[in-house]
Amino acid sequence: MLRPRSFSDDDPAMHDVVIANVLWSDLHYRSVYGRARLLQIHAQYLLSAIGRTFPGGITAAVVTRQVLDDPEPAFRELLLDNCDLLGAVRLPATAFRPDLAPEVAAPSDLLLLRRRLPGELANSARFLDVTPTTVPGGVAHVNEYFVNFFPEHVVGTTGVVTDADLELTRYTVHGADEPFDVVLHHVLSRIVRHSLAEGLTAVSASWHPPEARLAPEADRPVRAQAAKGPSSPTTTRRTGPTDAPDL
Repeated sequence: MLRPRSFSDDDPAMHDVVIANVLWSDLHYRSVYGRARLLQIHAQYLLSAIGRTFPGGITAAVVTRQVLDDPEPAFRELLLDNCDLLGAVRLPATAFRPDLAPEVAAPSDLLLLRRRLPGELANSARFLDVTPTTVPGGVAHVNEYFVNFFPEHVVGTTGVVTDADLELTRYTVHGADEPFDVVLHHVLSRIVRHSLAEGLTAVSASWHPPEARLAPEADRPVRAQAAKGPSSPTTTRRTGPTDAPDL
């Protein structure tokens, strides 16, 4: 049963699937602060969604690409502490607003996460690092997931555009020649096959009687972090310069 719920509700981690409706707007941020604030908001919502997902359940969200491409990996390490990344899909800059020019649009990522069961070991750490990558027109800092492991999960072709305000080039993804829905279907099918091969299958809350579910205190760490926000990570793991330009 699909139930729309507000993140402000005091909702226990009992949902098999949580589709996070992360905040987006028509604003085009002209400053580094604005882009950093967008990342902070999306990270907060993503943590809130994970905190409401039953262990073994799936969280899905479309978020800013900076969640994966931010040179500082602390938030991704926090994700790995609680979830396995089933897969990520990098969407074209104009996927949701084809009426916009590429210069004022930015790529986004569809993330599919499985909340780990108590006692399970992390299965996939292929998304922690960011690496300088040559793309047509320049160099961009892109998550290793899309560079070294699953470049076919980019729905389109990478490149650079000149920012409409800053007169600087930045990374983008142009739409593929094939229809968007066809390419997306192929990528999602690959993610499903890979997840099954890795044994990353879902566990439903409905399969467990209420007395067998997690005690409320077992769910507190991720919910406490969600309430505190991603600006105070518990670990820091620097793998490269944090002042890398946002391409």
